[in-house]
Amino acid sequence: MSCDYLVIGQGIAGSTLAWTLADAGYCVVIVDVAQQTNASSVAAGLVTPITGKRFTHARSWMAEWEVASRFYSRIEARLGTRFLHVQPSVRWFASEDEKELWQQRMRNGDYAGLDVRYVPGRDDGTIFAPYGGFEMFPSARLDTVTYLAATREYFCERGAYVQHELDLSGLVPSLEGVRVPALDIICQGVVFCQGHLGRSNPWFPHVDFRPAKGEILTLSIGGYEELRTQHFDVWLAPQKSGTFRTGSNYEWDQLDELPTERVRNALLQRLSGSFRVPVEVLNHQAGIRPAVSDSRPVVGFHATHPQLMILNGLGAKGTLWAPLASSLLLGLIADGEHIPAEWSVNRFECRGGS
Repeated sequence: MSCDYLVIGQGIAGSTLAWTLADAGYCVVIVDVAQQTNASSVAAGLVTPITGKRFTHARSWMAEWEVASRFYSRIEARLGTRFLHVQPSVRWFASEDEKELWQQRMRNGDYAGLDVRYVPGRDDGTIFAPYGGFEMFPSARLDTVTYLAATREYFCERGAYVQHELDLSGLVPSLEGVRVPALDIICQGVVFCQGHLGRSNPWFPHVDFRPAKGEILTLSIGGYEELRTQHFDVWLAPQKSGTFRTGSNYEWDQLDELPTERVRNALLQRLSGSFRVPVEVLNHQAGIRPAVSDSRPVVGFHATHPQLMILNGLGAKGTLWAPLASSLLLGLIADGEHIPAEWSVNRFECRGGS
């Protein structure tokens, strides 16, 4: 069997890269570990233009969003399936100091290009948000489960998806391409989109992975109806079933995919200050985010074997960054275009050697 590119991993990064390469005319085969729970499959998929305790809006955000929204819209049209839900989201203030900080940023024009407006406080028996908040647009939520399942089905139907736990040390790169004896495949190149499993990739040992475990609850909230994602002390994202998901914790020491009672209770405690109605836990999941030390994506060629490539490290911004990272890698493959230094794998190669 032969193909142009083998994509290892079918999370948000691998799925998005597979579509990007296929749309550019390349023959792509995805290889993914069977029955694996990855961070993408349990991720909230949120795209939020104003984030953090300081209400920061990154200057690069709008350009990244334009690439992402065009990409997901194109794939939705191709598949006849909706998975990107674009709507305003709301951030609630936790204090008067937060409100004053936001007002100052508004006066400074920090949110130029966005639709941002004040939302009055609420204490209506359902939500307790006395300091008010603000609505921001554009923002979005990617239904990651639907996106990943639709992608898998599309490539499966074309014989371009393989479930296999591949021993990466068995890859044989050469001037002609890469031979994969375990799958009897010869290809022009292999791209590793392995998420946190990239820590054990023998071809890119110098990438400084700092994976973080995150846990997500699926909730039923009595009498509460809302289509917008809400940001309290934690985020709360509506689901198509009328339920909600919440999360936003990071654990760096216990890197497994086992939900914990400690985090469950902590998330519910953080929500309890904002809701006056019963909150019921319907499901509890965990995954490991593939972050790196400087919280930027890792994109590019192997230092001595350019047939081997990496696209990883998207962290909590996978939905926003995956289309741009995939486009950059395509540009490198097809036209030798430059990868920005802050996203290039070369930043780690320079630190760690060959």
